[in-house]
Amino acid sequence: MQDVGRARCRRATRPLVAVALLSTFVLGCGRAGEVQVGTAFPKPVSAPPSATSSFQGAVTAFDRNAGHLTVAVQIVWTPVLKADPHERQVVVDPRTRWEPSADVMIGDEVQVEAEDPVDGRWPAVRVQLLDID
Repeated sequence: MQDVGRARCRRATRPLVAVALLSTFVLGCGRAGEVQVGTAFPKPVSAPPSATSSFQGAVTAFDRNAGHLTVAVQIVWTPVLKADPHERQVVVDPRTRWEPSADVMIGDEVQVEAEDPVDGRWPAVRVQLLDID
């Protein structure tokens, strides 16, 4: 009878030992050192401008220093999906997101998300390099 009681006790303690070992491991993997907590509220970050148009085409000219990109548009995705070949002058600035952040070359296919045009130029919110082979 004593052997039955010991076996039950061992079975009951195994999960407890496993939980204790796992807890010790998790706590050991935590951050070491001091953690600083700021008391001041962070400054509000202004939301990026929202794109009103999205279009795709090949880059025909690009001058990063001047901040403009010329795209031979083949497809306009938004606001209305249509195949409409034409060129658009795109304005890029430090707020423009590049995906991926590689350099764009003449002939690369890009998809541009831009705001409404100003003086015939489209302020880019995001320029995505497409890998079309």
